[in-house]
Amino acid sequence: MIYFWQSLKLLTKKILGRNRGPEAVANSLKIGFKDLKKNVIWDPQSIPCGSIVGVLSGVKTLQYAIKEKRAGRIKRIIAGPNIVISPSDFNNLLLDPLIDKIVVPSQWVADYYSTFDPCVAQKIVIWPAGVTIPEQPSARLGNKYLVFKKNVAEELYQKVINYLREHKVSYEVIAYGQYKQADYWRKLETASALIYLQASESQGLALMEAWAYDVPTLVWNQGLYHNQQTEIKITGKVSAPYLSEEAGLAFSDFSDFQEKFPVFHNRLHQFRPHEYCLKNFTHQEAARKYLGFTAD
Repeated sequence: MIYFWQSLKLLTKKILGRNRGPEAVANSLKIGFKDLKKNVIWDPQSIPCGSIVGVLSGVKTLQYAIKEKRAGRIKRIIAGPNIVISPSDFNNLLLDPLIDKIVVPSQWVADYYSTFDPCVAQKIVIWPAGVTIPEQPSARLGNKYLVFKKNVAEELYQKVINYLREHKVSYEVIAYGQYKQADYWRKLETASALIYLQASESQGLALMEAWAYDVPTLVWNQGLYHNQQTEIKITGKVSAPYLSEEAGLAFSDFSDFQEKFPVFHNRLHQFRPHEYCLKNFTHQEAARKYLGFTAD
């Protein structure tokens, strides 16, 4: 079995184009396969005839794989999750009948992809990448909140900040794209909780990293993804696809935030996000799941 990938260059800050998304997905599999003692090849130029090939990202890489399968040198192609925004992009690339499985990171993305072609829906498999889980979770010192600001209306953001100030809640804002990854992890080491403000997440790596550090999350989820180009609308857990009762709560608007925050704050030590992450989102578990659907 062969897996290879190529950095995603054309799609940034989009549904499937997170800045570190493609690299994080590849690294998760590399670590997971190593833990499982599975040997794989990452070089697309070294493909033995009859291989099963996983293209994690890269339009040109997928086009190359399709060409190789058409020539009979590849047995099966598993495409995704970081290749296109919509299946119709790049001349309907993901709709090519030579693709055997299409990997997407969450259910709502699967729902979105499925609107393009019934054949796509039959090929889709849902698979989240894993995250590194520290041995020592957050100490939750100082009762301090982190506010993760990514893609949110300024009005809602200001209302949330004003609420925290009025209720004398200690907080620190983390603006997406303006911090180093190591700084985020360091802040999680002592954070009590995270308020996450983002319109949509295909998976939510930053959320999962918070859970890995045992930091509960209160997440804004307006419940709607609207693609302006296709005019397709998808409802559901679009801001936090994997949020569970073990990891935190969600709110839909500021009025809901006012109701949910006291409940969330009073239950902080009842949440078990670290345990939830250990059960579901380790690199090893991600690799095991990926191996499972390559064998189907």
